[in-house]
Amino acid sequence: MKKIKIITGCTLVSVGIIFALELLQVLNEHDNGFKRIFNQKALELITSFPLNSGGYYFAGTSSNHVYLANSFYKQALVETDYAITHLAYLQIRVKLPEKLFLPYERTLIDSNDIFITEGISPVMIRQSLYGDSDGVTLPVKSHFNLMVPLSKTSFIVRRYDSVLQQNILEKIKMADFAAIEKRFVLSREGNGFFSTDGSLLFDQYSGMICYVYRYRNEIDFLDPDLDLIYTSRSIDTIKTPELGLEKINSEGMITFSVPPKYVNKFAALSNKYLLIESGLKASNENAHVFAHEFIMDLYDNRTGQYLYSFYISSFHDEKIQNFVLSDSTILVLYENYLCAYRIK
Repeated sequence: MKKIKIITGCTLVSVGIIFALELLQVLNEHDNGFKRIFNQKALELITSFPLNSGGYYFAGTSSNHVYLANSFYKQALVETDYAITHLAYLQIRVKLPEKLFLPYERTLIDSNDIFITEGISPVMIRQSLYGDSDGVTLPVKSHFNLMVPLSKTSFIVRRYDSVLQQNILEKIKMADFAAIEKRFVLSREGNGFFSTDGSLLFDQYSGMICYVYRYRNEIDFLDPDLDLIYTSRSIDTIKTPELGLEKINSEGMITFSVPPKYVNKFAALSNKYLLIESGLKASNENAHVFAHEFIMDLYDNRTGQYLYSFYISSFHDEKIQNFVLSDSTILVLYENYLCAYRIK
């Protein structure tokens, strides 16, 4: 029964998010009390590539490669680079356990290792990227809702702490058993689940971890041991989440009663930069352009200083699904296309 409630809650949240994104542009086109510095010449399309199907998502990056996994075809994997100079279709040979809740399974890549993860059961399997074995099942014990690998045995997870009643980050070492090495309590403004929701990012080159809060303008920069380096703000003025919530008594769950105001929709981190797709229109921004383009804000991740903004357009009428970042390139995933843009 406990797992059923967890799954139902995740489904309600997912439906609420999809519904909210459809209405987001209408709700956020008013003056939000800040201005942007626009530098549209900073972006140049390098190349594009059609994918063989939809359902892809970014599974991980290395210094030279970017990997995409597929939500529908669990064993499909695509390897490319930031400029899409090559593209190879690979196959994951790990046998998935029967108890896996497939809608919540995610494949993650760290250097030469594949991690099959699912935070409800929970399950975590590691296999060499180019190996043929069935993989090694890691001794994960606690539920989690986000995870990034730091190495073969070290991970940062986000999980809901039932005592604190909010999301927290934990650094976990997995060898013969799972050991919590460090904990970071995310700052909370209101509801402990929704107000602490956000993007968990890790840059392998610098070792920096970044947590970008989704419904307010807070950004935490941490080292690999989850020690806080500094906290910064995105350029908008939303310090407290503007959320309408209601409780579904029959399920004991809380969900959105009205679409929320998204502040930071998606984000990506590189050695030098933090790139955020914003959900808010600036006061010096054209409402029509804002409604039809995707606005990106670029920050210096060493200081948190805002640099400038630019738009990324839809591609063949397809919306942006997500993106990853290097110091000179943005790789953008659409539903059926992969596009590389150069940051000048």
